[in-house]
Amino acid sequence: MTHKGNLLLVDDERNLLLSMEELLKLRGYQTTIAEGGQAALDLLDTQDFDLVILDLNMPHVSGHDVLRHIQENQYSFTVIVVSGESSFEAVSEALKLGAYDYLRKPYAADGLLTTIGNAVSKTQLERQNKQIQKKLADSEKLHRYIVEHRQT
Repeated sequence: MTHKGNLLLVDDERNLLLSMEELLKLRGYQTTIAEGGQAALDLLDTQDFDLVILDLNMPHVSGHDVLRHIQENQYSFTVIVVSGESSFEAVSEALKLGAYDYLRKPYAADGLLTTIGNAVSKTQLERQNKQIQKKLADSEKLHRYIVEHRQT
């Protein structure tokens, strides 16, 4: 099966993490699990991911704390919040902090898979766009150099 993306799954409920991990691995995703917000912060600082699936209600370091860390460090991946917390304030804050989408627990597997597919595609397109922009800027620099240093 082809590798569709590298996902970080963050929750303090181990059984939920393991069942989500199994579902996603069956669909061709590479997964890493983090039990809680602090474990997620440690992984985010040392590994690269295409997508983070994040719970909000976790002890010590909350999902909102993780979102702030992601925003402050300008990581180039997408975040989907999957949480039992559904208050307007919590959802609004998560979206303001950069969450791509918000799914309520318990989630429908099909809805989760569709949202993940869309989010991973978004991340990959944004990265490709950045690479193209960099190549274009490098090409323009080279062109300017050639024109400026051309002997007449």
